[in-house]
Amino acid sequence: MSGPVRLEYRNVTMHFASGGGQRKLTAVSEVSFSVRDGEVVSLIGPSGCGKSTLLNIGSGLMAPSAGAAFVDGEGVEGPNAHVAFMLQKDLLLPWRTVAENVMFGVEIQGVPKRARRVRAQALLDAFSLTEFAGRYPYQLSGGMRQRVALARTLAVDPSVLLLDEPFAGFLLGSLLGAVFGYLLGMSPTAELALSPYILALQIAPKVAFAPLFILWMGFTVYPKILVAVLIVFFPVMINVLTAVRNVDPDLVNLARAFKATRAQIFWKIEFPTSLPPTFAGLRIGSTLAVVGVVVGELVGGNAGLGYLLSFGEGQANTPMVFVAIVMLTLVGSVAYVAVILVEQRVLHYMPVRALESL
Repeated sequence: MSGPVRLEYRNVTMHFASGGGQRKLTAVSEVSFSVRDGEVVSLIGPSGCGKSTLLNIGSGLMAPSAGAAFVDGEGVEGPNAHVAFMLQKDLLLPWRTVAENVMFGVEIQGVPKRARRVRAQALLDAFSLTEFAGRYPYQLSGGMRQRVALARTLAVDPSVLLLDEPFAGFLLGSLLGAVFGYLLGMSPTAELALSPYILALQIAPKVAFAPLFILWMGFTVYPKILVAVLIVFFPVMINVLTAVRNVDPDLVNLARAFKATRAQIFWKIEFPTSLPPTFAGLRIGSTLAVVGVVVGELVGGNAGLGYLLSFGEGQANTPMVFVAIVMLTLVGSVAYVAVILVEQRVLHYMPVRALESL
């Protein structure tokens, strides 16, 4: 895009003290990127890699150890009126009503009472919360609390909106699929013993597992993640298994001729050979992960886009249903494109396959 840069990180590094201040833990190191007007950018990585740290720095809640963040060209030196940050927790104030919670940010910014009431009413109407304007947080479901939190975030009319939510199901399912695929590919005995169970798990409808996971773990994010893991696991595992089985034996013999160890054969021959099929599985898994999370939310979620889809259907609210569908499509597309971009970077030695499949 060619629009103006709204958010920019320049060589951002963040250290945290650990071990009673005796050691230094680096959360992020020399991170630089920018987000232009109208762009949707996702930070994807394992837990603890610094995603939330970057969001905290961009919102002004945390100062970097080195480097700087900029919003609309101005250095971020504290909370900024142009940035709105919605955390995973709704953080509704229990002593304020729904309408008062929505007006919290604009009230702090000094927006006149009449103007903030008008703005809050428009958002309450848009999120189907008008009839709950006088209720308190304890009287709301989990999904309704999330909608109130989002309305509060949008009420300040930010130029940058930061949302903190990981693609945990996709990442965990991909990792497990890759590990099992390699182990089964290297051991026909293990494949013979475990294949019936893995196949049965794949054939069983995933929607049937969602109620079971909810009984075990309650109405939390974990049942949704587990359903996503189940859906992503199989295509990644099959692609990795196939890749390991199809490694050219002459390449292995070449490495052995140079007296390569088993670990060297893996890292220098088997692992690079398996990467193209692995990324093919990741492409499929990135979109299926969205399906898995939605299944979990439809069956027993109290928050999220799947819940919003179900709620909109129950209220016969066609615009809300379309919004949920569009946002789900966007999330899946972002994950898919992210996999392709990583694939092109890792497999730079192969013919470019840009975004031809989109």
